[in-house]
Amino acid sequence: MISPRKSTSALSLIPEERGKLLPVSTKSCESLYSNTSSSKGSGNNLFRRKNINNHQGAGGSMGRHATLIPATTEVRQRVLSARRLRMKTFQNQLVDAQQTIADLAHENRILRTLHKRQDSALAKYESTNAELPKLLHSHAEELRVWQAKYRNLQQLNKELEHKLKTKESIILTLSDQNKYYSQLNKDRNLEERQRLQEKVEKLETRLQEKDNDMKLLARRVQIETKNFKQQIMAEQKRAKEAVLKLEKARLELSGYRKLDELGDKFSTLTVGRRKPSSAEEESKLEKDLERILADEVLDDDIKDVETDFLPAAGQRALKIRSTQKSKHL
Repeated sequence: MISPRKSTSALSLIPEERGKLLPVSTKSCESLYSNTSSSKGSGNNLFRRKNINNHQGAGGSMGRHATLIPATTEVRQRVLSARRLRMKTFQNQLVDAQQTIADLAHENRILRTLHKRQDSALAKYESTNAELPKLLHSHAEELRVWQAKYRNLQQLNKELEHKLKTKESIILTLSDQNKYYSQLNKDRNLEERQRLQEKVEKLETRLQEKDNDMKLLARRVQIETKNFKQQIMAEQKRAKEAVLKLEKARLELSGYRKLDELGDKFSTLTVGRRKPSSAEEESKLEKDLERILADEVLDDDIKDVETDFLPAAGQRALKIRSTQKSKHL
């Protein structure tokens, strides 16, 4: 049998079209094979008829040309074999030509469909509502965003790498220190170290207790100072009240003494022998007595008000002023 050649140029380019158009190619190949088989059968039938006729003619003339039969049959067979060979070559060439025609037709059909699809796609991209510029713009924008994200991630990666390097260097230094201290701990005497550690722990506990005691004492001192301040303020208030009472009593006593002195003077003036012109002097003395009494009453009221509102310095100034008045009198 003759194997048909396969067309790989168009079918390999478009795999989705291959499944649609394979049944057509298979039908064309089957028709070609049926044509070749029918042509072969017809050729074989003709060859058999010729052989039968030749055998019949040879049987009728065997008596006449008995000596020429072997030579003629051998030449005839060679001629027939040459003819059959030429016929087979022609048939093979015909089948090959038909197969190439079918493949080219199939490939042409596929290329036409592909051309139509490409034309429709190009028309869609080149129309007024061109999608290609929009797609290109969106793609460029997306690419720009991704590039910015990539730069940010690259910067973040660099920072993290730097931090990682610093952490690794710190870890290396700490590991070296740990090795050194562990070796130092192995080299030293562990019993003395244990005793010293126990002493340190005891001292730390005692120090903690002392700190707690100091805190309690400080709190107690603070409370006692607060109470002492309150007591001092109360005592100061009492002392101020006592001083005010004492000053008031002194003023009252000085007023009473002045009244006694004025009464004595008035009695001496009334009892003694005087001229009738001394009536004016008596009226003056009475006016002076009334004025002094009014001044004393006014001074007492002012002192009461000032003791309620003025501080200690004002009270002292008031005392000095009252003493000066008493001396003046």
